[in-house]
Amino acid sequence: MKYSIRLFVFLCILFIQFACKHNYSHVDRFYTEKGDGDMGRLPLIKPYEVLSTTTDMGWCIALKGKYSGIGFCNVKKVTVLDTVILLYTGNTILYNRNVKQSWHVIIPKNDFDKGFDNHTDYLNFLTSMAIKPEPNLYNIDLVASYFDEYEFIDWKKIHKLDKGNLER
Repeated sequence: MKYSIRLFVFLCILFIQFACKHNYSHVDRFYTEKGDGDMGRLPLIKPYEVLSTTTDMGWCIALKGKYSGIGFCNVKKVTVLDTVILLYTGNTILYNRNVKQSWHVIIPKNDFDKGFDNHTDYLNFLTSMAIKPEPNLYNIDLVASYFDEYEFIDWKKIHKLDKGNLER
């Protein structure tokens, strides 16, 4: 009888630990789906996501607001602050021009997106939105690794953990 109780308690503890670690049943599937086949996927704020490509274009995002149907590739760094997505790219196309780098602000609830090819203009825009100091943007491949490990991107947790642990 004692053995049965111990086994029952052990199994309950094991189940609770597993459930606590992987309980995302309350989370929209948009935020937990990984992608199909070779195409990697990182959910940002619904309906925005970045997708990896098998080409040299790297991670890409489609814009859903004013410039619906347009997007850009070569996303290198990303972060999400509550209702705002911030991205940094290497070589890409910005408003029909080739640029060596760009910064982007996307606010899904307002169907707003704006890109900058000048870091100072980007910082000034963030300041006008009362976002100061400049938020850390995280290496997208490291965010992808985090997503693979934890099944969900908890941006608040990433920001708290970022004491030099994630390459910027």
